[in-house]
Amino acid sequence: MAKVKILLAEDDIVAQEMLRFMLNKLPVDFKIVDDGNWAIEELKNDKFDVIILDLYMPAVSGIDAAREILKLPNSHNSKLYILTADNEDDVLEQTKGLKIDGVIQKPISKSRLEELLNVK
Repeated sequence: MAKVKILLAEDDIVAQEMLRFMLNKLPVDFKIVDDGNWAIEELKNDKFDVIILDLYMPAVSGIDAAREILKLPNSHNSKLYILTADNEDDVLEQTKGLKIDGVIQKPISKSRLEELLNVK
């Protein structure tokens, strides 16, 4: 069985390292980029099973990146999540009309990550 392939866009170095630590313990392949622009560029050249975008990033926010990513053919079969410490209902309101699969609350636990990725 192929490993789940994940693209994570997160600008905070501490959050990146925390997620890298958890993802390294799971049977997944992943790539971490620093902002929404890099996430968009990655999706132009590669396919990912799961895309996780931090809500607040410099240059291009997670919501703006999601809008662009959803236009790309490489994203059509991907699950797309917004990562945030904000209130989930507020984020869902901001993303109304976007085809996202959900909001991931920070801080995320390894068990919640396993559940979302359907891996252990």
